[in-house]
Amino acid sequence: NRMQITEERRGDTSGAAEGIGERCVNSIRTAMASANENASGRTSASLGYKEDNYNLLVFADGEHAPFHTTQWGNKPTPKGGNGFLPQIIQWVKDKRLSVDVKPTETLEQAQARAGRAIYTKIWREGTERYKSPRQDIYTPALDAAIGEFTNKVAGAVVKILLK
Repeated sequence: NRMQITEERRGDTSGAAEGIGERCVNSIRTAMASANENASGRTSASLGYKEDNYNLLVFADGEHAPFHTTQWGNKPTPKGGNGFLPQIIQWVKDKRLSVDVKPTETLEQAQARAGRAIYTKIWREGTERYKSPRQDIYTPALDAAIGEFTNKVAGAVVKILLK
């Protein structure tokens, strides 16, 4: 899942994107940490950006929660889950959720059992995030980056036109 912010080149817009990607990614990471949305750290670590004179790309690569899941959650999937059981079990471990360990099982088995229960509930009912989306992680940072980038490019284009 890549979200891209792009402006077509119109004359010399040198430096228009400079620093915006880094500020955007840092803002998202700060918002994730403030919202306690960083159980394993994989999503935060996967964030990156690429920028040049007239292009800005903010993205997440590797093992991470997709942008839309962090912000909008998962809707119910009546035909069964969409294959994210291993990620849910890992999330249970990363969050160090308290689980009841039966006398006949290991901690890892109890965590897997808890993960399966959570997974089943999600595909039947959706996540709490789906019911109450949060727009304070990605939206403000991306909106600010889009606004700053647009203003810088527009300013550069106006300078070109006024020459």
